[in-house]
This record gives sequence, structure tokens and C-alpha cells, in this order.
Amino acid sequence: MASTRRGTNQHGVAFLVEALVLIVVLTSTLAVFAKLVATSQRDARTSARTASAIVLATNVAEDFSARPFEGTHTESGQDVVATCTATSEPTGPGTMFRATITVADAESEATLYTLETARYVGGEA
Repeated sequence: MASTRRGTNQHGVAFLVEALVLIVVLTSTLAVFAKLVATSQRDARTSARTASAIVLATNVAEDFSARPFEGTHTESGQDVVATCTATSEPTGPGTMFRATITVADAESEATLYTLETARYVGGEA
């Protein structure tokens, strides 16, 4: 009888060890997947904010190209703020307008995107 009990007891211990190993492996795997999901969500938010900054900078550049000006102009977008600083210099028969557009995060004010553009406006003939 003693040998039968010992064999059964060994099987029970082996089962518990296997179950613990399986739990450790599954927990580790879940931790890795959770980290991957968190990282991908953070990257998606950063990408969306950068895309929003690029769209706003492009829109401000198109407005500047259509109606060049001198001075500073600020425009807000979705969680981003664009500041357009424009200068002009007379060149021959016309004027060269140059603008630097800087888009920053609305909360942290960190620069997300910078764009430089220029537009030549000819003088009257």
C-alpha cells in the first residue's frame, strides 16, 4: 500500500509543479502583450498629434501663400497651436514674403512641427 500512495503523491506534486510553471508562463506572456498594447497606444497618440500638426501647418502655409502678410499670426487646431511669423523684403519689381510656421502642443508647448515657406508677389507692371 505504501508504494501506491507514494506514486500517487508524486503525481500530485508533479501536477502542481506543472500547473505553477504554466501559470508563470501565461502571466509572463500576458505581461508582454500588455506592454505591447500600451506602447502601441502611446505611439498611436503621438502619431495622431503629429499628423494634426502637419495638417494645421499645411493649412496655414496655404493661407499664407494665398494672402501673404507681415507679422505674426496664430491659429489653433485640435490640441495644437500654429504660430506663423512672416517677413517681407523688397526685391526688384516685387516683394518676397517669407514665413516660418511652428506648430506646438497646446498643453506642453513642445514644438511638434516646423515649416518654412515663401511667396513672391510681383509689382505692378
